[in-house]
Amino acid sequence: MFGYILPDKPDLRIKEFEAYRGVYCSLCRRLGKDYGVFSRLILSYDCTFYAMVQMSLSGSCPQFQKGRCPFNPTKKCNYCAGGQDALRDAAALAVFTFYYKLLDDISDSAKIKALLKKMLRPFAAHWRKKALAGYAEMDKVVSEMFTAQLQAEKDPACSVDCAAHPTAVMLQKLMERLAKDQTQTRVYGQFGYYLGKWVYLIDAADDLEKDQKRGGFNPFVHDIAGKDLQAAPYKVSLYCNEVLNLNASMLLSAFYLMEFSVFREILENIVEKGMPQMQRKVLFEKKGLTPTADKAQA
Repeated sequence: MFGYILPDKPDLRIKEFEAYRGVYCSLCRRLGKDYGVFSRLILSYDCTFYAMVQMSLSGSCPQFQKGRCPFNPTKKCNYCAGGQDALRDAAALAVFTFYYKLLDDISDSAKIKALLKKMLRPFAAHWRKKALAGYAEMDKVVSEMFTAQLQAEKDPACSVDCAAHPTAVMLQKLMERLAKDQTQTRVYGQFGYYLGKWVYLIDAADDLEKDQKRGGFNPFVHDIAGKDLQAAPYKVSLYCNEVLNLNASMLLSAFYLMEFSVFREILENIVEKGMPQMQRKVLFEKKGLTPTADKAQA
């Protein structure tokens, strides 16, 4: 996962922000305990979100306790008093996604960059070996996703939906494992599927101009073939925004059917405000554009 699933922090109440930061810090601590101090560097907001969703659906971690930050002993942080199963799951997911993404980066990078990334491989392989002891099935899901992704990206005519499907299926399966009955399996699976598509596609949209310049694979390049990105950047951003909005609406329809026992306000903030805010940042603000109706008519 790629670090795009963030809350809209100014809209969170103080206690909600402290709870979110508490889960984030708890996941950091869990990574350190399970995989060693350097594994804390692969901590991500996406895996924090996965931990919060799992805690909320299972009703764990309603309380926090104070503790010292391992990186700054003078600072006290909130840590989850429960919910360790969710944190272990999220930590393992962080390890597996980092490992396979690293392998992918090594194969795609230039020689010097690939050499630097190869230096990280022994650490990643060691963490993965530890995680395999309890999460072999999760490793299989993530591994299958990266294999399918490589196959999809070999097809020069691969569409947006085709390219996003492997990541979507991965998160679908990861969400389905949290379900307790068939109805939950269907709802959780739909939420995970469209969340996965959104994550993949916003990353693709973020890399669009870079991939076009260097000739790298990007599903949006195929979809907007024949258009001049420099001459019509706003129209391209509008198109990407429409695709992302379609997937966001589908994941929201499933989200509202899910029964969250804790952190609901925080999760709502993330999917209703944080993710749209990220879209605006990636598609418009980073490019110096403004998503206004008058420009849409231009």
